[in-house]
Amino acid sequence: MIRDIEFVKRTKDEISRITMNRSTMFFIAVGVISSEIIWQGYKRYRNLRWKNFFRGSVIKQKKRSLMEILFFTEESALCRPHLNSRNNCKKLNCAVANLNKLKKYLHSAKRTIDVCMYFFTSQQLGNVIMEAQKRGVAVRVIIDANMAQYDGNQGVAFRKASIKVRTKPSNNLMHHKFVIIDDDILITGSANWTMQALFGNAENVIITNHSVLVKRFVEEFKRLWEIYDKDFVESASLESQRIEIRQLKTIENR
Repeated sequence: MIRDIEFVKRTKDEISRITMNRSTMFFIAVGVISSEIIWQGYKRYRNLRWKNFFRGSVIKQKKRSLMEILFFTEESALCRPHLNSRNNCKKLNCAVANLNKLKKYLHSAKRTIDVCMYFFTSQQLGNVIMEAQKRGVAVRVIIDANMAQYDGNQGVAFRKASIKVRTKPSNNLMHHKFVIIDDDILITGSANWTMQALFGNAENVIITNHSVLVKRFVEEFKRLWEIYDKDFVESASLESQRIEIRQLKTIENR
């Protein structure tokens, strides 16, 4: 009888021990699985957070679309009196305000300024370009050979400032009027960069960073730069020699 009682007791103890071990294993298993679920969830959250962070950075770094149009009108001449003060007037198309905007874009140049201008006599814009060259911006200029002979053409001032200027004597006009800043911003339109154009004519200037447009003008400047392989001074000298030769022939034929 006593043995039976002891046997039953031992059996209960064994069953209790086994039950406790199973419970312990169950809770351990649940703990491991829960930890894994939490870890995987955290990794997904972390990856998603970083992905959104970098996506946000890309969005922030994406450049803003630029499209600005400046009009110069017959009334632009009325803005001349406050040109030296550089103060804008209340006119919708204030020529001084437009000129200041052009200066602002030139001042923004970090790496390069490429100028392709039929006639360039504006000292104010020329000075800004030379200032850019002094602070390390690479400047290249293409001008029309015929216009290069006129007094006041900025090509001479640019050459004195050690800016590369190219032209090419030709019976055809180099009639472009555009400027490229950092291969990113294009300034183009009908206006030569002269006082007459900016303070007397009806002209337009378009400023944009539209990649397709900018790329085409970058390619055109590169093409012209390779064709206009003569330095401004050398080209001007050659043209002067041609003029002298034509004059001598004219005298000889008289």
